[in-house]
Amino acid sequence: MKKFFSMMAVLAAMFAFVACTEGTDEPQDEPQKGGKLATPELSETHTETSFTISWNAVSGADAYMVNFDGKNYTTAELSYTFENLNAGEYTVRVKATGAGYDDSDNAKIVVTLTGITEADWFSQEVFLAEDAEEGITKYNAVWFTWKGTGVADLQYALFETASLEGATDADIKGALNSISGDQLSNILAYVNSAEGFTSVFSPVDGSTSYTLCTLVEDANGIEFLTKSEITTEQAELTEATKRWIGTYSAQTNQMVDIAAETIAPVDKVTNFTFTVEATPGTADEVDVYGLSELDPELPAYGYVVSEEGVDYLCVWACQAVADLGEGWVAMWVPFCENGNRYTFVTGEFVGYAFAMDATGAIEYIAGNGQLSDNSDFSVVAMDFLAYNTQNGNIGLLGLEDGSDFKDWKYGDMTNIVKTEATAAVANKAAMNLSVNKILPASVVVAM
Repeated sequence: MKKFFSMMAVLAAMFAFVACTEGTDEPQDEPQKGGKLATPELSETHTETSFTISWNAVSGADAYMVNFDGKNYTTAELSYTFENLNAGEYTVRVKATGAGYDDSDNAKIVVTLTGITEADWFSQEVFLAEDAEEGITKYNAVWFTWKGTGVADLQYALFETASLEGATDADIKGALNSISGDQLSNILAYVNSAEGFTSVFSPVDGSTSYTLCTLVEDANGIEFLTKSEITTEQAELTEATKRWIGTYSAQTNQMVDIAAETIAPVDKVTNFTFTVEATPGTADEVDVYGLSELDPELPAYGYVVSEEGVDYLCVWACQAVADLGEGWVAMWVPFCENGNRYTFVTGEFVGYAFAMDATGAIEYIAGNGQLSDNSDFSVVAMDFLAYNTQNGNIGLLGLEDGSDFKDWKYGDMTNIVKTEATAAVANKAAMNLSVNKILPASVVVAM
């Protein structure tokens, strides 16, 4: 039996402390009543996850105030211990207080803890496996198993290993995905069981190194960050994808100015070429260059599928290809005809497709569908616009010539002919840690 979970969580930081009774220094000379107490002299000892601050006895003092992590603790002893801490730099301030005296100045000390580097209460294994029923292969998926004892919280992310170059553990922790509520409880129940929790990230690319970074926390708030690296196997292109790899000539007979007050396509023959390149590490995904009038160097994304002897090259609508900052992305936005009006349509669907029959003849197929009001639409043009992922606004890309809404290819693409059959493979850049933090995960629990 297989269950599906969507994984999210919240990181909690916890610490505990106990007071110690150490301290052997002799009291200083008695200050005059009403005077200011001497500043304590501090020292520290520490382990991987705890530290003790000690100080000399201050003459006239009857208590010491210890400030740590925004909180004050008062003790008559000459030391204070903080336990169950994570790796990091900690600042502690101590001042002496006494009846009839002014408080001393704060003494300050900084302690650096390394945190635990090994945990006998958690293990992680990554591996490759196939699941024909789910379409999972050794090139498009990374499996993992978590096993633990007393794991109370968990965060995770699968990164392309190349994207972690120069990243600190703090960077990685800040980019992890969280788990919450019942989903966390269900997953932890398996993690803390004898069989553990087994799941899979899919899709991923073939011939690519990935690193699964997992941050776990026990009941005392102790954190452990573990990293496991694995390289997926080489993907083999489908025969249909191989047929589509190459360069093509094509034309459109009309253009449209999207920014015009009245949308009126004009007759204008435009000849152009586009190139289909295999997306690295995949069997049937492609990048298509040359379809944009605004920036031919930015690709459209697509995939190849075969049905009844016809190989279809499907081009996705609403695919972001560049991060413009502050929530804006450069995205393929389809311009659609909806009855007697035109509208932009967003959502995940095929903007248009090309069908190649057994003889190599190619036909253009416009994307179509229904809007939320159940009215029909069909795609008549598609190009890049700036799209705000936070509020759904559509705007200009900021091109110098102001052509964002002008001269979009309109209607059918015709006279599509393959001019060069090259086995091109698209250039592949490592995922950036600060953008695309985790690969889309289809989480399958193996029972």
